[in-house]
Amino acid sequence: MNWKFLLRKKKALTPREAASQRRLHIFVLCLLCSAVFWLFTKLSQENESEFHQYVIIQDFPEGKIGVNQSDSLIHYTLETTGLRLITEHYISPQDTLYLVADQLTAVQRDDHTAHYVTSEELENRLREQYGDWARVGQVSPDTIHVEVVPAITKKIPVRLNKDISYEKRFGPYGDLTITPDSVTITGPKTMLDTMEFIPTAFWQKEDIRSSIRKALDLEIPSPLIQSGTNQIHLHIPVEEFTEASKSLPIAIDCPLPLEDGQLRLFPPNVEVVYLVALRDYRVVNENMFEVSVACPQAELSSADRLHVRLDSYPAFVEVLSIRPSSVDYVILE
Repeated sequence: MNWKFLLRKKKALTPREAASQRRLHIFVLCLLCSAVFWLFTKLSQENESEFHQYVIIQDFPEGKIGVNQSDSLIHYTLETTGLRLITEHYISPQDTLYLVADQLTAVQRDDHTAHYVTSEELENRLREQYGDWARVGQVSPDTIHVEVVPAITKKIPVRLNKDISYEKRFGPYGDLTITPDSVTITGPKTMLDTMEFIPTAFWQKEDIRSSIRKALDLEIPSPLIQSGTNQIHLHIPVEEFTEASKSLPIAIDCPLPLEDGQLRLFPPNVEVVYLVALRDYRVVNENMFEVSVACPQAELSSADRLHVRLDSYPAFVEVLSIRPSSVDYVILE
């Protein structure tokens, strides 16, 4: 059959080609209706499929917490119509089954209590969850149990887990801040006694050139540990820096009986080289710096040079060097 007439305009078709086109459209429509009817029939029939759900046992007595839960995932089959199975699998799946500890059977084991739930009890809980429209079967494992141990609350600092670098001439302007810088956690005493800090999720950033505000998740090391917050906010102030210098006179720190006028320094001034943010460049002046040398005692006058000390400088600058770092001197008689 020549199918090229399907691509031609309707006005250009011969009566025979027009009739063939109508028959083809009817055939496709019937085929589509048959497929829909077949699919509807299949989806209306009873089918069985395997499902799984996570199990969380919660609401333990005050001051207690559950540890060593034997299983966290249960498997079961669900028998219902195909359409219902598709809905449960892909549209509205039930992913977690929550159980209250006080509603479970408890047994005493040595010095602690254990709660357990059997597969029959799990099956009843699942039937309550799904209602009458589905049949639940083949629930495994046979038993889930959890131990109950004392819990403590502890406040520990947050540690930033990072690998960052700054673009040339840029750097941090002051200290980075983490809010909150510590968190309160609750968990098994044996676990919390060994924890000294709680890390953030690893964060990597290169060539930073502007201030950063960022939220980072905390890396809770175990699901048994509950934290008052699961996220911190990081702030890193960033500025562009430049190199500058100041020429400063050297003060002489002389103990008695040697008097200041008896000591001469060569050179009498030094140059302090520092990094400063562009925004603070004009704020810096010589009065913000102090350099000095310790005056040698008479018996130590054979020392060749005196080391130059930096006694004070602005907190917002980074001192790179003092040139020269030591000076010659003579003691006048």
